[in-house]
Amino acid sequence: MALEWDGKNAPNFEALIRKLGGHVVHFRLASADMLGISHIRLLSNQKKFFTGLIYIGTQRDFLKMQDARFYSGAILLACEAKESLLCSEPRLANVTCMEISCSVAPVFNALNQILSRDIIHVEGDTRAPLLRLWDRIMSNSIISNRDVKDALTEIGIKIKPFFRVSAVALRNAGQSGDLITIRDALDGLLPMCEIFCYEQKVVILHFEESRRYEPDIPKKEIEEMLRRTGAVMMTGYAMRKYEYIRTQYGICSRCLDLAIHLGTEPGKEFLDVYSYTNQLVISMCARQYAQDYGNMDVLTLVTPSVVMLRRYDQAHKSDLLDVLHCYLINSGNLSQTAKDLFMHRNTVSNKLAKIKSMIPHDLENGLDRHRLLFAYDCLEYY
Repeated sequence: MALEWDGKNAPNFEALIRKLGGHVVHFRLASADMLGISHIRLLSNQKKFFTGLIYIGTQRDFLKMQDARFYSGAILLACEAKESLLCSEPRLANVTCMEISCSVAPVFNALNQILSRDIIHVEGDTRAPLLRLWDRIMSNSIISNRDVKDALTEIGIKIKPFFRVSAVALRNAGQSGDLITIRDALDGLLPMCEIFCYEQKVVILHFEESRRYEPDIPKKEIEEMLRRTGAVMMTGYAMRKYEYIRTQYGICSRCLDLAIHLGTEPGKEFLDVYSYTNQLVISMCARQYAQDYGNMDVLTLVTPSVVMLRRYDQAHKSDLLDVLHCYLINSGNLSQTAKDLFMHRNTVSNKLAKIKSMIPHDLENGLDRHRLLFAYDCLEYY
């Protein structure tokens, strides 16, 4: 085994390679980032190569990936490779490279056994260039449209006219270790996106040629993955102005926190900020309200009718407020309300008659409907 050092030290990785013994015919270490390895992947269909992962494949697999992008500190392991072809590749200047004398399967199995037994798993994300840039964006040290675009381009990201930010979090925040699994799954499902972990969330940067209401992604496969891992995904707006990328992440992240806190319906793991902007506005209002008045009783800002109905329901074990809410969001359609509530039409009609006798609002008036719906959202937030 031949070693070429650049003066940096990576003891965990060196120990890993030495355990492969005679399989390794060449090894070049060119990054200080490899202090721990957590996963192994095959080269097939890879578009991005990140620190903290080992990629195994043949020389032929590697030569097919002319557009693949390497982060500093990635590891590329080419089986049955000719030494000169792999190590002369200019794209690998900051990549740890190995060439292996046997086929993929035994090396893959050997590395998996060693990783499961000896290697320290990396905590958090190890995509250093992107994370360093993201920290600068989040700290507001990069603020102009041109500066953000230039900074993304400098680390090799191919930007497009529009961007979108999505965020993924676990319903149970105590399971933060599973975020790495979610990130890796999303890497396979969204190869053209930039995906990384940040503050107990997985962040997804989408880049799009035109403005779309929803991102062009395999929604069904993502929903299945989210359901399997117990996670929720919030998708933001598509925007042209890159100086708002920090703002868009803040909106998306806060809406995701609110969705988890308020509780999402089972089977609804894929959400969008359009559905949570009311709650976000109420949340921002509540923080300002607390700052100005020293309490969080934001219900003083809305009609007391919904509070009165909630108290009546609690005292009489009824559901008048839920019936009212369903009736309002269905634009006063009695049949659809009955269908959504699994009630007979006459039952809903009787409940609505009771509600109308209790509150001083015209349920056929659009402005009154809007005020009641806003009050309901405030009550749910409270």
